[in-house]
Amino acid sequence: MFSISKFRLIFSFNTFPSSTIESSFVFHLLKSGVPKHEKILDEWAEKNLSGPIPRENRFREVVSGGDSIADRPEFQKVLKFVEQPNIRAVLVVEISRLGRPDTEEIGRITKIFRYTNCLVITPMMTFDITNEYERDMFERELKRGQEYLEYTKKLLSRGRELSVKSGNYVWLKPIYGYDKITIM
Repeated sequence: MFSISKFRLIFSFNTFPSSTIESSFVFHLLKSGVPKHEKILDEWAEKNLSGPIPRENRFREVVSGGDSIADRPEFQKVLKFVEQPNIRAVLVVEISRLGRPDTEEIGRITKIFRYTNCLVITPMMTFDITNEYERDMFERELKRGQEYLEYTKKLLSRGRELSVKSGNYVWLKPIYGYDKITIM
């Protein structure tokens, strides 16, 4: 069991000896699914730490769907915290919650966690990015998240295109002079 005062940054799930995590934990959540994700992470913290993660150590994205780190100010804060020497781990529900970056940003995220010796903890596994096999799995998970996002965007775009071709109006605001009617 870990002392909660030693945790600053949290994102994960797995038990490990207290000598492994010496300092801090923070958690980072996206707006969509926050209550569910937060509940999962809180339950993990209750089980594996001496109590819940303090509110000031939780980071929540206000805007989701940002493709790059530049579009995600809360994640930028998490990365800055990770660079502090007292931060030992980040707790997330899934690796893909860290983002769905392009290949260059996958490298940046990996380097930050690798060279700061910061663990990434998920409900399924704790990733020690300094280990080459765990780093490879971590990078693959980030890449898989990126591929899934691209695939989803294609599907949504195709559906939107088909809807427009069928004569439907798919944008949020109606054209000037018209009222928008939602048909169920």
